[in-house]
Amino acid sequence: MRKIFMAFLITMLYAAASFAGVIYTARVTTEITDPEVKQQMAGSPYGDMTGPREMKCYAEKGKKFRVEVTKGDNAFTPAGTVIISNDGHMVYFLNPKEKTYWKMNLDELKKMGENSMKMLKKFAKMQYKDIYVNVVDMGSGGKIAGYNTEKYKMLVKYTVAMKVLFKKINTKHKEETEIYATKDLDMSEFDGYSFNSTFEKGVSEVDAQVKLNLKKIGFPLKTISYQYDDKGKLQGITTFEILTLKKDSVSSSMFELPKGYKEVPSPFAQMMGGQNMQGQNPDNANAPENEGGKKKFHLKDLF
Repeated sequence: MRKIFMAFLITMLYAAASFAGVIYTARVTTEITDPEVKQQMAGSPYGDMTGPREMKCYAEKGKKFRVEVTKGDNAFTPAGTVIISNDGHMVYFLNPKEKTYWKMNLDELKKMGENSMKMLKKFAKMQYKDIYVNVVDMGSGGKIAGYNTEKYKMLVKYTVAMKVLFKKINTKHKEETEIYATKDLDMSEFDGYSFNSTFEKGVSEVDAQVKLNLKKIGFPLKTISYQYDDKGKLQGITTFEILTLKKDSVSSSMFELPKGYKEVPSPFAQMMGGQNMQGQNPDNANAPENEGGKKKFHLKDLF
């Protein structure tokens, strides 16, 4: 289930990609195909994360963005939520109705992942094997948001081989992505387009091959990602699509935290466990994966 949560987070951040002065609309949908994951999410205190989410987005050259959620029922970004950033590092999730906000530090989020890997390497020998990255041109992808696209299919597979004490653990990773990309847009205008938040897997050996394969495909207007568990069973399908896009200037005031809002705890802190996005240690005693105040830890959850 954690992979589904992370897919949700990544697509939300991708929706906030910063362009050189544009206004655009986008849609994110998630389909859960694994019955076990469906059951887990049905009993989750976080609510339904699978409903379609539609957004109106504003961005300026640099890393400024504003996302207004116009449709969505999940606990993290219900309809009416406004997501803003003035620097691309600290992101604020606003609830205009209640005049509250919670924040997420993207640098801290990345650091959390790095720290988890450092901790793991202290007691486990790790090796990435059988790395396979392949991108195939599938021909015309038709028009999306008024732009001509080419369709690509990317397959990424690798095995994480670990040795913990005297036990060997092999975890297989597989992900397929359909990409509809256009070359009608000048990539130099897309300062905030982030390979890291869209296609990066967090493994340098893998990411180097992914980046090389995607170098010349153009700008992705639509992606369909298929998430698998370590046994190769399809868990979920996440689709992100830009619906409309026009170049326009945006007032700098739209990226500023409004006055009079009160900060509330981040809902992602409990979901992620351990540290929250500001580097603090939340009380995990009531987290859904805990029993008796102790969090269950599975090595495969890191991948």
